[in-house]
Amino acid sequence: MRRSTSRIRCSLLLLCLLLPVAAWAADTTPPLHAAVRSYLPRAQDGDAGAQYELGLLYSEGRSVPRDPAEALRWFRLAAEQDHAKAQFHMGVIFDQGRGVEKDLSRAADWFRKAALRGVPEAQFNLAAMYALGEGVAQDDGASRLWTWVAAEHGVAKAQYNLGLAFEQGRGVAQDETLGLMWLGQAIAQGFPPALIEGNRLAESLSEEELERARSLGKSWQRKYTAGSDGAGTPRPIDDALAEPAYRPRSPTSVVVLALIGRDGKVGDARALESRPADPAFERAAVRAVLRRRFTPAERDGEPVAVFHTVVVEAPQR
Repeated sequence: MRRSTSRIRCSLLLLCLLLPVAAWAADTTPPLHAAVRSYLPRAQDGDAGAQYELGLLYSEGRSVPRDPAEALRWFRLAAEQDHAKAQFHMGVIFDQGRGVEKDLSRAADWFRKAALRGVPEAQFNLAAMYALGEGVAQDDGASRLWTWVAAEHGVAKAQYNLGLAFEQGRGVAQDETLGLMWLGQAIAQGFPPALIEGNRLAESLSEEELERARSLGKSWQRKYTAGSDGAGTPRPIDDALAEPAYRPRSPTSVVVLALIGRDGKVGDARALESRPADPAFERAAVRAVLRRRFTPAERDGEPVAVFHTVVVEAPQR
């Protein structure tokens, strides 16, 4: 009888010991972090901004464990709603193979979408992919265009590359003064290679050329800090010349990025996107844009070269 009572006491003691442990174990399940709780309801309701913020939390491991699958899920939902930064992160995911198989073609597609919506980092990455032929067909002209756009949006490495292009006359008319101006913008952002090359180039220029480079730099800084191109918008002249000769079978529109020179002539143009995709009409649209003339953009009363997007539309034939 004593042995039985002793067993009961031991069992009760063991149960008493286990109960707090079980309760403690249940409490260790981490609650949703406040940041997740604040975004989750809106994200589940389809808010692209909240979906993007959740993607960032899981991608960077901020306040929650890093989770590439969850990051991909939320970034994709936001990107499919045309959230530009989410599209950029989708490009990074496929470019680096974060939680997915690396796919440079899909990375380029997502970078292009983000670049068209003005994300500077996407513009620079797309320029690099065109230069190297990674995920896209190698195209120096397209690389040059996107490098210039990224430089205009303040990407230091793009400014450095553009400075070298002008200094050496690679794909553009050689202009060492303009080259130094762009190198100067990269130097201002602390990009070391630009400092080395800029100092070397400055030693070979006259005082007049150095003053022009400083003046150009100040002008660019004024428009950059203002958050706009500060150059007005080029206006097309003689639109009749821009009618594409080719007519697609269904209504199609093409976005063309054009470099408008100081004389109003189109120096270069590339089709960025067509909906629905129609390569033949893209080529026709580019030829049409190259025939256009524009009133030149101006900055501080002087004509300047700018990039300008042109939408070419064609009705069904």
